[in-house]
Amino acid sequence: MEIPHEVIVTEMTQHQRYFPLRDEGGALAPRFVFAANMEGGDGGAVVRAGNERVS
Repeated sequence: MEIPHEVIVTEMTQHQRYFPLRDEGGALAPRFVFAANMEGGDGGAVVRAGNERVS
């Protein structure tokens, strides 16, 4: 969160396909949402862990 928010949002939306989240005041929150077009046999734990590692 130390680099300009525009850079973070561009990276998230264009390269990682994440949806950035904002707090109640409109500031960029240190969280994101993503969608996977597959279901893992482990309930998605491996996919989730991989995406959390990127952040």
